[in-house]
This record gives sequence, C-alpha cells and structure tokens, in this order.
Amino acid sequence: MPKTTTPESSNTEPAAGTKQEVLKEITPLGMSAEQMKKSNPEAVKQMEEAAAAKAKAEAKAESDKALDEMKAAFPEDLDFAIESHKAGLSVNDAKAKRYDDLNAKVKTLETENADLKKNSEKLDVTFGVDNDESGEAGANSGDDEWQNEAAKIWNKDQKLQGEFGGNKTAFFAYYHRRPHEFK
Repeated sequence: MPKTTTPESSNTEPAAGTKQEVLKEITPLGMSAEQMKKSNPEAVKQMEEAAAAKAKAEAKAESDKALDEMKAAFPEDLDFAIESHKAGLSVNDAKAKRYDDLNAKVKTLETENADLKKNSEKLDVTFGVDNDESGEAGANSGDDEWQNEAAKIWNKDQKLQGEFGGNKTAFFAYYHRRPHEFK
C-alpha cells in the first residue's frame, strides 16, 4: 500500500509512489452562514443544492401521496380528483366542494322537474282530423271520432288510467273493440 502524505505533514514533494491528499475543511457548527460562505463557498453551494433536492423530493412524495388519497376518495371521477389536487384542496375540502356542486345540480333538477310536472298536468290528448290537399276531411274521419271519444274518457277518468296501468294504447285498443261499455 502506498504511503499517503498531507501538505501539513511534510513540506517536501511527495515521494514517488505516494499519493497526496487534500484535506477538506469541515465547518464547525457554530459558524454563521456568512462565515461558511467565506470559508468554503463551493461546499455551501453543494449543501444548499442537496437540501433543495431533498426538499423537492419530499414535496413530490407528499404530493404523490395526496394525489393517491384524492384518487381513492373519488374513484368514480378521476378528473375531479386530479383537478382538486391541482387546486391544492384537501380531501375534505374536495368532498365539500363536490357536495356543494351536486347539491346545486339536484336543486336545479328538482326545480325543472316541478315545472315539468306542473306544465304536464293539464295536457289532454286529442286527435286532429286528417285533411287531404283540398282541405276536406279524409276517409279516416270515423277513426278520429272514436279516438277523440276515447281520449276524452281517458283524460277524465283517473281510475280508468290506473286500471290500464297508464297505458293509453291498451285502453284505445280496448275502447275500439268495446265502445258500448263506456257510453
């Protein structure tokens, strides 16, 4: 093994076959940042870069963990989970936002449904008369009469609608065969 010398141990040139080591100055803990920068700026820069890289890796790991938690909380809507993660929301905040959004949609749909029910309550079914090009009643005027009669009966009698399960077509077919039962 070759002999190792240091600059402090000898003032002479290293002997052939020996390796000279350069001692690195180790900064004492009590030194200020200013003193450290003056004494060894390269070491300070390396330490800062290492600390920044470590912080970045920890932040990425924490971000990945938060994204995984968000995906687990919203497996049915991964786009929402990713969007919430990018916005920096916690899982609880994302759930609250999701609830508020869905609650608003439900209220809108309930309002629309109530309006549709209100508007559809008074709809009566009547059949128009077939007219040919001259404007005169067509050959189906007899069909129109019984259909209009059946429609009037259907619209007036809720019990009858219940008996036919709300199926107008079935009632019309029955009425067409037995109109005398409804007179």
